[in-house]
Amino acid sequence: MAAEEITEIKYPISIQWIFENNFFNECYGGERFKTKRYQLPGFPVTYYLSLNFEPVDDYYPDISVQLNCFCDYDDVKIEANFLLAVKLFCDKKLAKQKIKQTKCNFTNAINKIECYSVKDWQWWNDDGEFVFEISGIFTIKDLPSIPLSIKVPKLNQQIFNDKNGKDFTIIADKKELKVHKSILQQVSTVFARMFELEWKETIEGKIEFKNLSFKLAKIAIDLFYGKKYWRFLAKDEYLQLYQFAEQYDIISLKHAVKNSILLIPQNIIEYLNLVFESKCDELIQHCIDYLIICTQYSLPIKDINSISNDAKILIAERMLFSPLLKKNIKDENKTRVSNHSAENQNDNHSSQNDNE
Repeated sequence: MAAEEITEIKYPISIQWIFENNFFNECYGGERFKTKRYQLPGFPVTYYLSLNFEPVDDYYPDISVQLNCFCDYDDVKIEANFLLAVKLFCDKKLAKQKIKQTKCNFTNAINKIECYSVKDWQWWNDDGEFVFEISGIFTIKDLPSIPLSIKVPKLNQQIFNDKNGKDFTIIADKKELKVHKSILQQVSTVFARMFELEWKETIEGKIEFKNLSFKLAKIAIDLFYGKKYWRFLAKDEYLQLYQFAEQYDIISLKHAVKNSILLIPQNIIEYLNLVFESKCDELIQHCIDYLIICTQYSLPIKDINSISNDAKILIAERMLFSPLLKKNIKDENKTRVSNHSAENQNDNHSSQNDNE
């Protein structure tokens, strides 16, 4: 299944925020606290809780809790469905509890949702330990295409349309592309050596890419001039572009391809088997690292039994199936606040931009 055919991915979320005994008795009002930031396993989305403790009015303060969510990619919609439980423990026994379900969407423009709000919060001075617990699901909708891009000098962009200055010819699928020698020398040690030693291709002023389609050759050349490619490629096209970058020692293109491949639980096995067949060591390790993340967090992996025998040799069985390597976000995503740490935490967090 191509990445663009997969319409959504589901990830579990969990936060346990613990305020030790009588914590709120030491607050004067106007404080804002935050948990640590937590990331979805293997996907660049971070989330955290924030709490506003408003000034005391007629003895009882107002309290509000927000779930904050940010994604590194643009134009990603995240559907959230979660429960927030507010618990008071006295002598390690549950004394009071409020539970609220929230369904909402996060986008670039909406990165915060209020999930608990009480005016005249009467629990605040009760003796005991307060716990705010989030548990639920984030559904990533309309998966993004991660653009292929290379950071280049401004001059590269400026000479892109300089047709007269393009003094070298690339041939792929019997079609020609014109390019500046200086651009090829800049991105590739192989081309730099070719032009320096005046190989046959240098004398003829052209080179044929026999293992690269014209489409991919044009994408690569455009990238060298600072252009971006925004669409999805097929899995084998990403691989061909990466192998081309390896052949001509174009490190920037290798990094661009690796960063543009969107690994998700539904496609990781297909990618893993493909890169093993092609013996792309860096991509093999990249896929194995992601596969380990999936197994650690018990994410359902499509076609897990289809891992090739070659792949199994390099992936230790314990790394895939040992319970010692499994992680549980409910155990990990905890933030504990004590009276001793409250002042420092509040100082650190209040200095941050609330709209970040």
